Amino acid sequence: MRPPGEPLGISITLKPPHLPTRVATETAAAAPLPWPTELAKQIQTVRDLVTQGPLTPKQVAARFAGAGPAKVQPILDTLAALSLLRWVETENAYAAQRPAKQPSCHSDEGGI
Repeated sequence: MRPPGEPLGISITLKPPHLPTRVATETAAAAPLPWPTELAKQIQTVRDLVTQGPLTPKQVAARFAGAGPAKVQPILDTLAALSLLRWVETENAYAAQRPAKQPSCHSDEGGI
C-alpha cells in the first residue's frame, strides 16, 4: 500500500533510527566484525569505533575477527599522534577528540 500523495512507482524506504551508543556498542560486542584487509579501511574502522566511546586496544581488537591488540595498537597510536583520537589516562583508553571551542562572538573591545 502506498502512502497518500505518493506517485505510483516510487517507494519510500524508512531507515530505523540510530541506536543509542550503549546499545550499538553492546550489539557490536556480540558479533565481531571482519578485520578489513586494506590499511586505510582499518584506520577508518578503528576511528569510527572509538568515536562511540572510550575503548582500550584490547576492547577494540575484540570487536574484530582476526585482529588482536598488536594489530590495533599502532593504529590507535597513529590516530592519537595525528590528533584524531586522544588518550584518556584515567580510563587507560582511547577516545574521540573533544570538539574545538568556538570563539566567542562577543568581545570586550568597543564595537562598530
